[in-house]
Amino acid sequence: MSDAKGPAPTAPQGLTESSILTLAREYAANGFSVVPVRHGEKRPAIEWKKFQSRIATDPELQTWFADDSHGLGIVCGKVSGNLVCLDFDSDQAFDHFVQTPEHEQLVDQCAVANSARGKHVFFRDPATVPSTAIHLEGFEGKAGDLLAEGKFVVVPPTVHPDGPLRKWHRPIEQKLPVVWPETLKLKQPPKVEKVRLTLENIEEGDRHNTLLSYGAKLRNAGNDFNSIVQALSLVNQQKCRPPLAAHEVTGIAMYLAARPVSLRPDPIQVQGREDDRLDAFSILPDVGTPRDGMEDDESTDITFTPGDVYMDSRKEEPLEWLIKDIIPLTFLTVIGADSKVGKTCFVTNLAHNVTHGLPFLGKETIQSKVLWLSAEESEPERAMILCEYEDTSPNLLITHDEIFIDTPKGIRDLRIWIRRTGAKLIVIDTLMACLGRQSTSGAKDGRDALAPLKELCRVENVSAVVLHHINKNNASGMNRSRFLDSSQLLAVASVDWLMVADVLRNGDREIQMTTTGRKVFCGRKLLIHSSSITDYRLVSDTMQHEESKDAMKEKIMSIFQSSPEGLTAVQVAEKLGLEHKTIQNRLTRLTKQGEVTVVGQQGKASVYAVLTGSGNPDPSGPQGELMEA
Repeated sequence: MSDAKGPAPTAPQGLTESSILTLAREYAANGFSVVPVRHGEKRPAIEWKKFQSRIATDPELQTWFADDSHGLGIVCGKVSGNLVCLDFDSDQAFDHFVQTPEHEQLVDQCAVANSARGKHVFFRDPATVPSTAIHLEGFEGKAGDLLAEGKFVVVPPTVHPDGPLRKWHRPIEQKLPVVWPETLKLKQPPKVEKVRLTLENIEEGDRHNTLLSYGAKLRNAGNDFNSIVQALSLVNQQKCRPPLAAHEVTGIAMYLAARPVSLRPDPIQVQGREDDRLDAFSILPDVGTPRDGMEDDESTDITFTPGDVYMDSRKEEPLEWLIKDIIPLTFLTVIGADSKVGKTCFVTNLAHNVTHGLPFLGKETIQSKVLWLSAEESEPERAMILCEYEDTSPNLLITHDEIFIDTPKGIRDLRIWIRRTGAKLIVIDTLMACLGRQSTSGAKDGRDALAPLKELCRVENVSAVVLHHINKNNASGMNRSRFLDSSQLLAVASVDWLMVADVLRNGDREIQMTTTGRKVFCGRKLLIHSSSITDYRLVSDTMQHEESKDAMKEKIMSIFQSSPEGLTAVQVAEKLGLEHKTIQNRLTRLTKQGEVTVVGQQGKASVYAVLTGSGNPDPSGPQGELMEA
């Protein structure tokens, strides 16, 4: 194994390459992030940070476990479905814990393994929680550790540094009990009487616990979520070395916001004075104290963040991509097309490549599980498309159950499955079939239809692709107004793709995808060639504004040369995959320049044709017939 260093000890008798690899594959298939650990050691044998956010691929597992020198570790936290481990330092601590009937009943449902000195108890938490020490009522000293986000646990069959082989009492499996840590009634560790916010730099290893301590005191003092984020972000930037990522700071605040408030916080030393009540604004420069001089009825829970503080925690965050330059993480994407154009087949190929970690349209992907809500296709219809693939991955998880994404229950169901599986992509096929409401035509209905899903993407760091139909009215051309109930639906979406397809003479398809969105998504145009429903190749990827006036004119003239009977602006726009108004303006300009002329009417729309010779329509062409009609 190339990542491992130093001589590899021999595994205990009875452990084989195939058995370890089989277990690793089984754990990964059940949504656990697996890393290799040398027998007799307690640290991963590789750089494992990236596996805190994604599950290893099968080729990676085969590389790691190609010999018998490595055991198994499982990464805790969100990547493994909010996996939590109670790591008891001794059998005495574990025995003391299960003396409580509630704890004994819980342990009977959890996965349990032995270590050299104590026990490991595995369960899931409804939310991402930080790791912490375990203290028990009536038990002297620290009983162990609660291992969660950012931690990993060595699991059987791996040799402990002291010699014994770790064994399961109850093997870990995908279905684990979900437990709020508060219900465990763990004893709080001894409290520090005073904490100075003016302390020296906070070094790596102390950052999470220190910010959590500050945040808890702010929460107990009555500060709201936004104030806590604002205060912790400032401390993080000024004191943490190096600063935590912004999403980690926000995660600490989210964790605290969901927890009950203590009756009374400890006093805190702030800038040389002791306060029983700490205001987040007291550690923010030039903000002031909003409660000074205010009556109770003038108070507000709204927080405005100074721009420099706001950007300190955000400006270094790069945009993350599930599919490079196509599908961004934490964003909501809507793909619209007419019925039977092939949008479901197109997104099936997209999902297939994500589940295998294969490039899509030549763009790099992050391998991940995909949750597919098949609300419009029947089971035979879904299988009909998937049977075209020889190797449908277990990472593709499909449901035909009713999930309404505009309801609290629907979002809760999705959140549970995201955390249970570690999925990074949700496919909604189609939008209207996954809505509980009857209509999205009203402004508020339109926004409320997609807003919960968009927030879910942000909080859970996943992507969502929503398939949506466009209407049959061609009057406006191929632009955003073709989306059904588009105005407010698309206002919520981060990016929307409009898809049209033409069948070529040889049966292949030419697909055009035009996009509207924010910043990097605005005004892009993809040209894609498809020879089958499992083959899509990117021909070009351009910005619409990059097309020069001469290039536009050349394309329009080429369209007219193949249609001597004349075309409306809408028909030209359809053929070019551009907006109707853009083509209408260009045709008006070309008419004034004497390049084209109006030769008839189709309803209220003018029919245009190219002028020949000295500027008159070709008298031998069919335009004269149009004029007479």
